[in-house]
Amino acid sequence: MIDPSNLFILITILVIAILSGRLLSPHITRVFTLAPSRLDKILNPVERGIFRLVGVDPARGMGWKEYFLAAVIVNIFQMAIAFVIFSVQGVLPLNPQGFPGLSWDLAFMQVISFATNTNLQHYNGEGNCVQLPNCSNLTGVPGLSYLSQMMAVQFLQFTSAARLSP
Repeated sequence: MIDPSNLFILITILVIAILSGRLLSPHITRVFTLAPSRLDKILNPVERGIFRLVGVDPARGMGWKEYFLAAVIVNIFQMAIAFVIFSVQGVLPLNPQGFPGLSWDLAFMQVISFATNTNLQHYNGEGNCVQLPNCSNLTGVPGLSYLSQMMAVQFLQFTSAARLSP
């Protein structure tokens, strides 16, 4: 039986995802087809401001060296965020099992694994099998909270696949 609070969280996430998709899909379609959008008046100045802030000229393309440097910087930033999430998951929300943060070496290994799309896993998922005699080989293996799985694992899996695409 599903706990009502967990069911509420699940339904809330699904509703937000579906509504976000329905609301944003027309705009995203227009952006990628280069068609004008009603949101251009609001978002174009924001986009230009971000470009100015990070020093990007949208009219100029990137060579391979610039692209490589940008990809390395973005990877380091994403991996640092995931490392922090893994390390402090014990104090973050969506941790009903009360898992502590991963040790620094395990957190680092998990981040590298998922950022490079090798997906080597040395943790016990949601920790469903940590009690003897059911899963004695997993006793002592740390688990990941729901938040760590959503915000770190899934994020790195998605971005590593997107980043490695031509």
